[in-house]
Amino acid sequence: METKFKYSANEISKALGNKHDLTEEQVAAIEGASISSPALVVAGAGSGKTSLMAIRVPWLVANEIAKPEEILGLTFTRKAAAELAKRIFESLVSLRDHGTYWPKDLSADFTPPNVSTYNSYANNLFRDFALQLGYEADAIQLTDATQYQFAKQMLNARGGSVASDLLDQDFSADDLIEKVVALAQSMNENLATSESISAYLTEVHEIIAALPKKAGDTSGERNGYINDLLETLKRTELIARLADEFNRHKLAEGRIDYSDQVALAERAVRDLPEVAERERGRYKQVLLDEYQDTSFLQTRLLSGLFFDHTVLAVGDPNQSIYGWRGASASNLSEFATDFSSKPIEQFKLSTSWRNPSGVLTLANHLAEPLATPASYLNEAAAKQVSSLEVVTLKAAPSAAEGEIEVSFEQDLKQEAKKVADWFDAKFKQPSPNKDGSQTAALLLRKRANIRLYVEELQRAGLEVEVVGLGGLLEMPEVADIKSALAVLVRPDAGTELIRLLTGARWRIAAKDIAGLHKFAKYLVRTNPEFKDVAGRSDESALSLVDALDRLNTGSVPEALTISEDGLERMRDAAKLFANMRQRLGLPLPELVRAIVSELWIDIELMANPSRKHPLIHINEFISVVTSFVASGNTQSISMLLDYLDYAADRERLEAPRAKPQNKVIQVLTIHGAKGLEWDYVALPSLMQNEFPSKPRSMQGWLSEGQLPYELRGDKSTLPRFDYETPTTQKLLNDSRELFSKTWVREMLLDEERRLIYVAITRPKHELLLSGCYWKPGVKEAMEPSQFLLECLALPGGPLANIGELPEREAQEQPLKKSDLVEEWPKQPFGEERGKQVHAAAAAVTKAIETNAVEPAAKDETAKLIKHLLREQEVLKGQVDKVDFPVRIPASNFKAYLGELDEVAGGYLRPVPSQPYAQSRRGNLFHAWVEKRFAPSGNLLDDEEFELEDEEDFYTIEELKANFENSRFAKLTPLAVEQEIQLTIDQNTFICKMDAIYETEDGVQIVDWKTNKPPTDAEDLRRRSLQLALYRLAFAEYSKMPIEKVQASFFFVGEGEELTPKTILGKAEILEEWNLVLAQLVED
Repeated sequence: METKFKYSANEISKALGNKHDLTEEQVAAIEGASISSPALVVAGAGSGKTSLMAIRVPWLVANEIAKPEEILGLTFTRKAAAELAKRIFESLVSLRDHGTYWPKDLSADFTPPNVSTYNSYANNLFRDFALQLGYEADAIQLTDATQYQFAKQMLNARGGSVASDLLDQDFSADDLIEKVVALAQSMNENLATSESISAYLTEVHEIIAALPKKAGDTSGERNGYINDLLETLKRTELIARLADEFNRHKLAEGRIDYSDQVALAERAVRDLPEVAERERGRYKQVLLDEYQDTSFLQTRLLSGLFFDHTVLAVGDPNQSIYGWRGASASNLSEFATDFSSKPIEQFKLSTSWRNPSGVLTLANHLAEPLATPASYLNEAAAKQVSSLEVVTLKAAPSAAEGEIEVSFEQDLKQEAKKVADWFDAKFKQPSPNKDGSQTAALLLRKRANIRLYVEELQRAGLEVEVVGLGGLLEMPEVADIKSALAVLVRPDAGTELIRLLTGARWRIAAKDIAGLHKFAKYLVRTNPEFKDVAGRSDESALSLVDALDRLNTGSVPEALTISEDGLERMRDAAKLFANMRQRLGLPLPELVRAIVSELWIDIELMANPSRKHPLIHINEFISVVTSFVASGNTQSISMLLDYLDYAADRERLEAPRAKPQNKVIQVLTIHGAKGLEWDYVALPSLMQNEFPSKPRSMQGWLSEGQLPYELRGDKSTLPRFDYETPTTQKLLNDSRELFSKTWVREMLLDEERRLIYVAITRPKHELLLSGCYWKPGVKEAMEPSQFLLECLALPGGPLANIGELPEREAQEQPLKKSDLVEEWPKQPFGEERGKQVHAAAAAVTKAIETNAVEPAAKDETAKLIKHLLREQEVLKGQVDKVDFPVRIPASNFKAYLGELDEVAGGYLRPVPSQPYAQSRRGNLFHAWVEKRFAPSGNLLDDEEFELEDEEDFYTIEELKANFENSRFAKLTPLAVEQEIQLTIDQNTFICKMDAIYETEDGVQIVDWKTNKPPTDAEDLRRRSLQLALYRLAFAEYSKMPIEKVQASFFFVGEGEELTPKTILGKAEILEEWNLVLAQLVED
């Protein structure tokens, strides 16, 4: 293809190091897309959207169409923005270093393009013009956690008026908070107000309320369904007022969320002409990635800035899966009218560089119905949708057929085992990758039953990473922590207390738990405070938590029906919880760590041989708690528990914080998997009403708290409820039935179809599709998913030879409750362990009694016993003096090796110390770096921490500036704030590594230091002891040879990177620590 430009796309691609020619579609999109007006690229899954932009930008620069700093790139997530920025920057560096195509007047020290998220760009616009809008520029960013806190505090302040109007037995406080926050965001994103909602709903209410039951009826009576509908409209109006108040209250308090950022930026563009003038002058070329994920308001903002400007939008309508958070599936088809006064050119990318051909055949087949306009669209809207060119994916020339396996089992237990066996078999076969790695994911439509899948995977000896808060809360070790938090602060946490008492720490029998319940009832009956005016006991005051406390602190009735052993264990539990309550002043993350330690959760996990990285879920949960604390002012345990309950069942956009690791199965929802890929992917629960899922409601905007479709910016592509034409209540109900059961159902099914398209296009090599007839809790057998049946029925498709699915065997639910209850934690040595220990003890006792020991062995035994007794005597003396901890932070390792007496003194007489200003500053810097690289599972853009400055030493701004100028700022770490626990003998070292980067032959661990560099060799040696532990911990954790693990300091204040020439190896570390242990015994 000839080019009218100085340099062709293929020339630039080759200069960047790409060996193969670009496809005709890629060349057409890079060179054919206008350089002076809007253009659109429809790109299928895996077709190389990021690669297209990484070549388009240097092509623009080489042809002197724009300088790097005159290019703006926007995408949806922070992770995607970081990857796109990295790819574009590296491409420009390659172009510069090649020399031939670099513009002569362009400095080698160029300013890179501005690549950001849509929300971050909007936020910067708002802050630049906040004062002109009447707001402060330093508004605090609200996260999911702080939104919840803020909304709850506002509703609590309103008191009984909310309860009487909205709350009932079917409408909890958390439901109300969710509806208020969601409607507030929807109002922002569609520029709606409570006044506009009230006016519209009043009109609808008046028309419906005036309808007769039948023609000619003047009685004024209403059918029940009419009253229900009118009541729902009334409640939506009340929720809209609360949402409006919530939005106003946020801004008055100097708080903003993501929707506020865009709404205020759009207002700045609308009210201040200089905003668009500045941005159009600053950016000659605008690239919009993942455009299908933008909302109406984001489109309006960008259209206001760049109408008839050079905008290249790239997206895939089949991957528009974020409708639940404001994204509009119609925005791609409306791009031309939103951004241009003239017809625009459309381009397409249809070659998938990711998937095998068999997978693409299924993906195209499943997506085919999406090309047909919905039946509820009017003629104009249908024509608009049809104007978007449909992309049929085709395999790359080198793509294999791929292997797709189908399994439909009798019940969920069997299905979970099949999934585990499938992954196990995949990991045992040769790797499909040159580096020998194998990545895998289990993609779920819902989080329900995630625990069963994880347990089967772990039972098979496979390593698992559960992604997202909802999944974490299903893990038994995390459920124990949450239960313990509840017991510490909530007297009504009886269920949580029973979980802990019957669990591994105490193993109290059910009969004794019943005795505790009787004791609680006894306390209520004998306490006058819990009696009403008639002298009757108030059973609602019964508290197992209080009863447990009384077992330890008060008198116990003689008739107490608790066994002696059970009573002893309960008192032990009561003492433990009482001691823990004295530590409630600890920061929440530290309190969680204390719970893990005191309940022996970490020990149980470490003892389980099926857990390769046993503490991974604990560490991830601590990260969640840390983010909760960092994001808000209220840090109470009760608020944390409320938030966890609120967030558990809510749809959230959570993706892995780090790239897939070798032979680690990542378990996450499909919403979090978009944009990611793995070698092997399993897609389970392919049953009807599971996937496609059964919606909570098919009422559309007729559900409580929903913004009426007529007030949404994309109303032309949504179903319309016709309430004006019907002349009777019956006809109106028919209209509502058509709206909900036909049109809304069709719309929701299309959303599910886009979701399975995303899921099925994630595997690079092999795919498992599975389901089952029976899952827990259902009374009737489930049927195979219509999506699975469509794939099986495709003539000549990759599943055509599979034949019929196995028939259902059981006519009634075969799963018993006992089948679904797993022992937690498992006995690592099996049930026979206790018998073996007792048998061994009996054999030793018998040998001693019968004197059946050889003379030589007697002498050695006597000597050993003497040493052991001496050791015990010494240890007892030491225990009286110093109680050294079992868990030791790696940063204290050097103190144990060189300053043991001082360490002992600190434990003998602990004195609280005021934090050094330098330490506080270091903590703030570390938090800033972590926020910069790792969004804690939340993909949406967050504002930076507010960092305070100190008068002495390096300021925060100096540290940040030095970091941004370092090479580390341009690299993407494998992990940040990675905690690994290293056990040496009886001690566990807590190794929290600031950042881990991939190198050519291994990894580099980097420890940020905000203090001064070492002054001499001895100082460097002592400091490097911490790095030595990090190297060993990571090597043990990753199974990587320690020689390939490099460890360095980066002294941020000086901008100096320092890698010690000599760092202790494993043998030296063990030798040094054994000397410490010996000293602890001998002193």
